[in-house]
Amino acid sequence: MIPFTNTFIDIVGYCNAHCPYCNTSNNKMNKDSILTPKIFNAILDTLFQNNLIDHKSILHLYNWGEPFLHPQLHDIIHVLNQFDCKYAVSTNGSIIPKIDKSFVKNLVSLSFSMPGFSQKSYDRIHALPFEKIRQNIIQIAQKIRRINYHNPVSILYHIYQFNLDEMKSTEEFALKHGIQFKPYFAILNNWHDLNAYVHGNLSYDTLMKVSEDLFSFDIRQKIKNNPPGYHCPQSQYLVLDEQGNVFPCCQVPKSKEFTCGNLMTDSIDSILENRSNHPACKDCLASGLAYYLNTSLTTPIFYNKNKINLFSFNNFHHVKNFLKRMSFLIHGKQI
Repeated sequence: MIPFTNTFIDIVGYCNAHCPYCNTSNNKMNKDSILTPKIFNAILDTLFQNNLIDHKSILHLYNWGEPFLHPQLHDIIHVLNQFDCKYAVSTNGSIIPKIDKSFVKNLVSLSFSMPGFSQKSYDRIHALPFEKIRQNIIQIAQKIRRINYHNPVSILYHIYQFNLDEMKSTEEFALKHGIQFKPYFAILNNWHDLNAYVHGNLSYDTLMKVSEDLFSFDIRQKIKNNPPGYHCPQSQYLVLDEQGNVFPCCQVPKSKEFTCGNLMTDSIDSILENRSNHPACKDCLASGLAYYLNTSLTTPIFYNKNKINLFSFNNFHHVKNFLKRMSFLIHGKQI
């Protein structure tokens, strides 16, 4: 068994953001569901004992949940440090955790997920107080730098139709505070809705909402471009929830339908066998959805880091209107 390079493990089973296109917001989450430090210790021990991870592996303390909501986050990080595990965190920035040398000891990446740079944009997606989050990001970045954290800090900017003209101000904010700016198109991040979209049976109301917010014009084209024998990179990731359940990839929702087994109660061989042969993976690969999902989270071709001032040009609104029109090309006809 070759160790997984990246392991995603939810330490919190819920999120305080209310993103309408996310699996978390569209499913009931147990607000008491957290990964305890004791169970986390047992999970890491099992992963190392079975050579599923090694000291080169990176543990991502998130998938569908908000990690900084964990009431014992410092104890979770203490366990990581005891195993000398490298770890990464992605957060919506709504909470400032306890930051000390222990917090940054094995931290290799810290990312802030942002749906825009105004309260208006936040009201549409995260439904969180924008100004508070903006100040939190500044404070967190400053605190970790003061204790000699030199690894990447990034803003993952989700591009919607309504926040294109906020990209420039976000990048300026990021550069001012020594943060990397990484924009990419937001996607329909709800597994069941995305499958319904691909197969042409998404409800009309949801379809209209998607066409108004997301740049969805290239989904079918990317699916058509699915290369023969495409190998999904998700096979190289290990994904667990806060209860130790293993899933075939980081895109599927946390439900029994997608569970491959539990790391604490089931045999490793059976878990890996279920994971390798999960019917959801076969359907995802066959439909081209896997190819679409794994090629969507890239920097848009219109974004040039050295020419961000293109957004101040007079033709920006023409570009924006064109992209909006393109997003309405659903199922081969204009809505």
